[in-house]
Amino acid sequence: MKPFEYLEHTADIKFRSYGRTLEEVFSNAAKALFNSMIDLNDIDIELEEEIVVEGGDLEFLLYNWLSELFYIFDAERKIFSEFDVKIRYREGGYSLRGNARGEEIKEKHIFDTGIKAVTLHDIFVRGSDSGDGYICQVVLDI
Repeated sequence: MKPFEYLEHTADIKFRSYGRTLEEVFSNAAKALFNSMIDLNDIDIELEEEIVVEGGDLEFLLYNWLSELFYIFDAERKIFSEFDVKIRYREGGYSLRGNARGEEIKEKHIFDTGIKAVTLHDIFVRGSDSGDGYICQVVLDI
């Protein structure tokens, strides 16, 4: 199973990520987010950031997860390539506790694309058509 793929979109970046579990599909979505800007192989593992977000449904949880990662990238100048995710359902919604590993942005990093924001447009999280995992879709505003 491929972790993610980029889809045709007229003006923005659209991707789908895949996983055997919800945690894996959310982790792969984070990889797709950062890979859309920079080759993940160019990111060294020098730091770890804990991230906690909540969402009333899986789509808002995914949006909040990716938006928080993007905020850390934009405000704190950190990039990530490895992610561990734990998702829990609680009454009224979901919570996610994740660890992102990577490094601070350095002169060596070359960015392919500038992302403005994670969007709610066309976002979804669902079971895969084959029934053996999950799939999500996200559009990034560039």
